[in-house]
Amino acid sequence: YKDIADQKGPLWFLFMMLLDKIPIKTTTVIWITEVIMIGLFSVLQYKIINIKLKNKQKSQIYAFLTTMLYVFSFPLWFVGGVCIEEYSVVLISLQLYIVLKNESEELNKMDCMLLGVTSSIMFLTKYVSLVPTVVLAATVIISYIKTKKPIKAYVNTILHFIIGFMPLVLLCIAYLVKNGTLSDCIQIYFYDNIFSYKTPI
Repeated sequence: YKDIADQKGPLWFLFMMLLDKIPIKTTTVIWITEVIMIGLFSVLQYKIINIKLKNKQKSQIYAFLTTMLYVFSFPLWFVGGVCIEEYSVVLISLQLYIVLKNESEELNKMDCMLLGVTSSIMFLTKYVSLVPTVVLAATVIISYIKTKKPIKAYVNTILHFIIGFMPLVLLCIAYLVKNGTLSDCIQIYFYDNIFSYKTPI
């Protein structure tokens, strides 16, 4: 871990370890994963666009164009393998959809927990990808203020977000502790990435 951690979080390596257990020693699994991610991204784009346009045909066209842009931007992100950013884009799209579909309304418990789960995945793979999540959180807070939501709404939203966020984080910490790599993870993934590198993450 100490030699390869770099800017990738512990969850990414656990994910790669699971993929490595699949008894197919070609790039087939990678491409299956790519197709799944493209499909999820396309569906989410359609849902996001349709919230605003409320026109299925136009939404499908714009979703297709957005998906093509997503696909053709792959060479800018990686060469010959999967990349964290392409997964993060899908998770961010899901978060954006959740926030937009609840515009001016209080987020329900399931949506808050789903936001927590997706945030924990990004936190444990590449935490800088949480920047859009922070912006979305500010949007929710502003919406709550404008619509004069009671304190209970803020508490419920934060509480259920934490309920979604913590399980994966705690499981990952337990795994690192068991393998004696927690201090290496903290040192390299957090401290070195923030303070030691001269180039941006």
